[in-house]
Amino acid sequence: MDCESTVLLTELDIDLPDDGRKKVLSRFTDVKFLGEGGMGVVYYGFDSLLERNVAIKFADQHKAKVLPREQEIQFRQECRCMAKLRHPNVPIIFEAGESDGLPYFIMEYVEGYSLGGIAGAETLRPISERLSILIQVGEALKHAHSQGIVHRDVKPDNIMIMPSGLAKLVDFGLSKTIHHNRTVVGETDYVKGSPFYMSPEQMLLKEVDHRADIFSFGVVCYELLTSRHPFFPNPNTRPGRFSKVKEVMLNTTPPPLLEVINIELENRANVQRALEAVSLSLSFCLEMDPEERPSKIDDLLNELKRFHQSFLKKSPAIATLVKQLVAQRPRLLTDFTSQDLQKMLSSARVRTFQDGEIIFQEGDMEFRCYIVSDGGLVIFRIRDVRKMTLNTLEVGDCFGEMAFLDKLPRMAAARAVGQTVLFAVDQEVLKDKNISFAAKLYHNIAGVLAKKLRTAEDRLFLDSGIKSHDGN
Repeated sequence: MDCESTVLLTELDIDLPDDGRKKVLSRFTDVKFLGEGGMGVVYYGFDSLLERNVAIKFADQHKAKVLPREQEIQFRQECRCMAKLRHPNVPIIFEAGESDGLPYFIMEYVEGYSLGGIAGAETLRPISERLSILIQVGEALKHAHSQGIVHRDVKPDNIMIMPSGLAKLVDFGLSKTIHHNRTVVGETDYVKGSPFYMSPEQMLLKEVDHRADIFSFGVVCYELLTSRHPFFPNPNTRPGRFSKVKEVMLNTTPPPLLEVINIELENRANVQRALEAVSLSLSFCLEMDPEERPSKIDDLLNELKRFHQSFLKKSPAIATLVKQLVAQRPRLLTDFTSQDLQKMLSSARVRTFQDGEIIFQEGDMEFRCYIVSDGGLVIFRIRDVRKMTLNTLEVGDCFGEMAFLDKLPRMAAARAVGQTVLFAVDQEVLKDKNISFAAKLYHNIAGVLAKKLRTAEDRLFLDSGIKSHDGN
């Protein structure tokens, strides 16, 4: 969301009911209303002290003077669940509290667009990019499940895509924590979730566990890969009543992905085996009986990764880039062999940007570094309305390595020059392929950081008129 102006708001400036929101929002600038849902209302704000964009979520009182007890419990549950998660594909929660009896929490602001409304569209991005999105969401769910958390509302609307291509699984408003391997039992006699992506056990008000998320994720995968919903292939004939949705979903077996997906590639035969494995795994995920589904999301996730790699391995850009990296030998990849580079790039996510397109903004939260495969880019900052160019990068250059150390906000922005192709590398990519890759990269980042610190120290001494430690 663009911020057109910066105005410091006070309690009197914010046109809000006097319910505790004014006091919290007065700490931020550029406050804007983002939206509301069943569990709360969300605002955007800029934290001028820490120089970062945030989203502020309040429990929705539904104009009642007292927050309903169950809603308050669920809101606080969302806070606790998000606080337990630390993953690049899940927003970070910074703070939680209460203002005049109204619970709220402050989290990372995710700028971009949701998959809602476009997941079933006929014109979609290349299948390799769709697979990249699904793999990222699958990784987020895998992490949540490892922490005993069930999302319970996985759907395209809750998947945000940032300008950099990073996908975020958002809105843990219906999430629950499973203790001691016990399943979650509904607290009330009404259904919670989104009907077209809801697991059968949620529809029937039965106990649920992480397999409910696996079903919902399966529906999202099917829809994004085929441009059609597995149970309602014609979006114009979707029923409006929940009872009808439930009847159709409980009594329909979707056609296998293999029979529906349309891959317009000359080399479909080369990816056929991986496609068949994804299709079979997806069929198991969409079983009505949770006992028939995979016990972990890893099964489908691993098949998606193999399918994704089968496309990337066919890309001639990898072989060309490997030769370029071996010739240039950038410091970040100094001790990587050509075989190492080939394997790493085959697992990395590929992003394509058009001339002038922003790759990431200053303040974006990321946990990856990039390698330029084609085109180029400009690294810049904007200060006092002036755009300052910090660096220009070409094919074979690496950048963003500092964010790889920890999930930190970008200190500058990046813009594509000409059509630019990037390979995005993060910890998950490296560890999934070869743990030694991550160790090598950490070692090299330490060298890059040390060099930058020495350069900064020399500049400091030079500006102070003092010789550096080495006497120069």
